[in-house]
Amino acid sequence: VNTVTPAVTPSVSTDDLKAALRLNDDSEDELLADWVTAAEDLFTSYTGCILMPTTVDVELEHWPTDRVINLPRHPITSVTSLQYRNTSNQWVTVSGTDYAADLSGTHPRLFLSPTYSVPELHDAYRPAVKVRCVCGYASASAAPRLAVQWVKGTAALFYERREAFTVDTLKEMPIGFRVILDRFRTGWIVDANQGAE
Repeated sequence: VNTVTPAVTPSVSTDDLKAALRLNDDSEDELLADWVTAAEDLFTSYTGCILMPTTVDVELEHWPTDRVINLPRHPITSVTSLQYRNTSNQWVTVSGTDYAADLSGTHPRLFLSPTYSVPELHDAYRPAVKVRCVCGYASASAAPRLAVQWVKGTAALFYERREAFTVDTLKEMPIGFRVILDRFRTGWIVDANQGAE
């Protein structure tokens, strides 16, 4: 999954994080913003859940054998396009009438129409199929409160224990943090379309 258009605003503002940390100056605002981004990225990579409006491409190497494309991000508000790389190495957009999307719940999917003749793909260049989606909640206030609090708490933890999160001294996060992550995890994190051919 590749990010095409990142979120314009974070789920936790710098001011909110400073208030949680009881910081009164602006000297480390840039660092705090980086920690929020890191916490959001960690949340999404583990759960598949994107909190703020973001456009992504779900990429596949082949057409799925069962004609179902699993979309390992949620929530998805819309699928804007389905494209494939043809034998001339050109991206071709599939008509919206040739597929249907089920974006409900935490396991969104795209179904190719039974009457759609799956075209031949380029035999070398990858990815060969991509689905562009708009993901995330409309605003931080619309996102699950528990998820936003996880981002804030994790960003604060990164800030307060910087020595614990270097490459050489990475330590386990508090167990409660993992429990919260598991509540939002879809189970489709690595490759939801491995059976594709």
